[in-house]
Amino acid sequence: MDYNANIFYLCKYISNQFLRFYASVVDINQLSFVNLNFIYDLFSKL
Repeated sequence: MDYNANIFYLCKYISNQFLRFYASVVDINQLSFVNLNFIYDLFSKL
């Protein structure tokens, strides 16, 4: 594994943890897929 791959997986792990935390704080019914996609896009561009 090279350095960039490690950074990618770390960011992916953090984003997954963040989304889990976000979903637990905000009622899952109030989450829109647009918001989730927006957050995921931010992390995928890192």
